[in-house]
Amino acid sequence: MKWEIITSPMCFKNGCRMETPNPEMSLVRRTSSIFVLIMLVLFLAPRATAQERIAPSLVTANATTTLTVYAQAPLARVRDVLTGFTHLNPDIAVKYLEVKTGPLYNAMIRRKAPEKMPDIIWSSAMDRQIKLANDGYALQYEPSELDHLPPQLNWKDIAYGITAEPVVIVYNKRLLSEAQVPHSHAELTEALDQNQALFRGKVGTYDPQVSDTGLLFVTQDLAVTARTWDLVAAMGHCKVRLYPTSAGMIDDVSSGRVLIAYNVLGSYAMKRMQHDPNLGVVWPSDYTLLMSRVALISKASRNQEAAKRFLDYLLSEDGQTRLAHDGLGRVRDGLQFPDISVPVDASALRPIAMNIDLLVYLDQAKREAFLKQWRKLIDG
Repeated sequence: MKWEIITSPMCFKNGCRMETPNPEMSLVRRTSSIFVLIMLVLFLAPRATAQERIAPSLVTANATTTLTVYAQAPLARVRDVLTGFTHLNPDIAVKYLEVKTGPLYNAMIRRKAPEKMPDIIWSSAMDRQIKLANDGYALQYEPSELDHLPPQLNWKDIAYGITAEPVVIVYNKRLLSEAQVPHSHAELTEALDQNQALFRGKVGTYDPQVSDTGLLFVTQDLAVTARTWDLVAAMGHCKVRLYPTSAGMIDDVSSGRVLIAYNVLGSYAMKRMQHDPNLGVVWPSDYTLLMSRVALISKASRNQEAAKRFLDYLLSEDGQTRLAHDGLGRVRDGLQFPDISVPVDASALRPIAMNIDLLVYLDQAKREAFLKQWRKLIDG
């Protein structure tokens, strides 16, 4: 087990986090007594042996309760919101465990010993989160900030959408001219069909056979329009490259290994684009899906009051502001993207609805029927 001690204090300027190393502050602001205990557990595969990296950072001497959060978001994207929470709640230490969506879901349904169960489950796998809530694994609770949340992001006062993140097209600005860049799903289909020589082996997208997020996105596309199958077929004709994560697609677009990638998580792409001149991002003009990271309180939680305070904070003005500054769109008082200019009309934004329809492709037979048709078209 590798221990990593993080000794740099956090400070904020103009709403942005800065890390200022200071070797004389190994205990990190003794006078403030504000610490966060972060446990980062990386699951490389559902059956893989977990690697633990325990990083005590801003750890509180006053904590009397430890809140365990299972989440799929990279630690870097939520460090500020964790710090903000513990600043306001110095009696609560937070264990943050980064877990892939499959193992995260399995950890809940396998019902481990109570002391090994999380208090909060927070994931981009919206369908699996609704499944957990529907099957009785989550606690019903009305957050104090509920009046500020759009109704479509509240599932029966059990599961709550915390962010709004666009699903986008990413392209290499150095290798594609502006005239070659498609700006809608229909234009992407046409571009691939008409320029197979250019795009052969140079298109990327999620592999829905291995990625829950990828399966969610492409089936949501299909719910919007049956023409999605035409796009899948066009990618197949171009010998599309398949990926388990958005990060892999973004890396390969940046390097030029692929020219364009479809259904990339926009929060990651736009953050990377700020310092990567090779990356361009398109919000499709016909419709842009908006994904939300869904949070719920485990019914097995041994720290339910602390979990309720955490959920309240995620939806608070301060919590939402910190998430937005880290590239995760706000949902408080409507869907907002305060740090960017949204390049499509508001009518084109399609939030993925938090309802029972999300469970359709968790049915094994329906999932396999979909994947069989998808494989047939992808294989050309």
